[in-house]
Parts: sequence; C-alpha cells; structure tokens
Amino acid sequence: MNVENALLSITALNPVLGYDAVARISALALREGITPRAAALSLGLIDAEQYDRIVDPARLAGAK
Repeated sequence: MNVENALLSITALNPVLGYDAVARISALALREGITPRAAALSLGLIDAEQYDRIVDPARLAGAK
C-alpha cells in the first residue's frame, strides 16, 4: 500500500474539518476506490493546496 492511499493519514484533517467530515472522506474513498485526497476534493471540503500541506506524509512522520 502506498501512503497516498492510506486512510489513516487523513486523521490529520480532524482538527481542521472535524471528525464527521473526515469520516465522510473515508467512506467515499472506500466506496469509490479512490484516494482520500480525491475524495476530500470531490466533496469540496478542502482545496488541494491545503490538503497537501496538512496531509504531508514526511511531516506527519516527523521527517520535516
């Protein structure tokens, strides 16, 4: 599994969007077989730049 498809990474969005919105993103990603990023963008809950800044795998892993 690559990091882009990891649903766990979107928990970083909880402080910004809230649990319910992140749950909607997860559900859509699973149902449609798309990345969490694609799901978040398609729901219009966040823009691409903000998503990429918040859900940055290197930063989340403490590498930045």
